[in-house]
Amino acid sequence: MQFDDIVDRYINRNSDVLNIPKNSLCPDLFSFNEGTPPVLLETVRLHILNDIERIAPYIKINSYYLTGECLIPSSEPSRTCDLTMCIEFASYNDDVTSHMRAFHLLKKLNARYIDRTQHKIYYHMYSEPVSIHDLRSAYDVLRNKWMKVPEIDDEDFDTDN
Repeated sequence: MQFDDIVDRYINRNSDVLNIPKNSLCPDLFSFNEGTPPVLLETVRLHILNDIERIAPYIKINSYYLTGECLIPSSEPSRTCDLTMCIEFASYNDDVTSHMRAFHLLKKLNARYIDRTQHKIYYHMYSEPVSIHDLRSAYDVLRNKWMKVPEIDDEDFDTDN
């Protein structure tokens, strides 16, 4: 096998590793280790998982993931950006009271600062699945891995700096 073929296969299999420049995401939210994609800091991850755990008794959650500007690489990674959580839940049933409790709790959880950061978190609930393909990026908080790695635009990331 040719060396170029090996490199091309490696790049295709590991494009999520190579697509996000080192330290281009906020260091308050993500850590970069050599040869691996950036991962959400454990303190941030636990904050989100704790909030999800508080909502779960009231509503059946199918999936949840992080999306939004905090996942877009930038030449100014320390910029203040909000975290957006998409929560997909099972469709409504006869237990309207539980759903109302879940939405009431979400109002309390929304717009709070993530511990030891300048970033607010917002939770959005969806009764229908959200297509990952329609999102610019998505991060699985539970598994601590990328679902969809963002493509870098020149507007988001200035390579001259």
